[in-house]
Amino acid sequence: MRRPPPPGPTRAPPTRPSLPPPPATDVCALGEAYGGWRPGSPESDICRNVYGR
Repeated sequence: MRRPPPPGPTRAPPTRPSLPPPPATDVCALGEAYGGWRPGSPESDICRNVYGR
């Protein structure tokens, strides 16, 4: 009867470098810049009220 091969050396899992958190994105400013929202428009006001920026 054959024996199973002995277990190989154990390795620690690779570590990942810690990264800083991503910068906060101003969703409302993106809507104004790329969505065509005018500052003070209903879309912009609703966004500012929801996201508080």
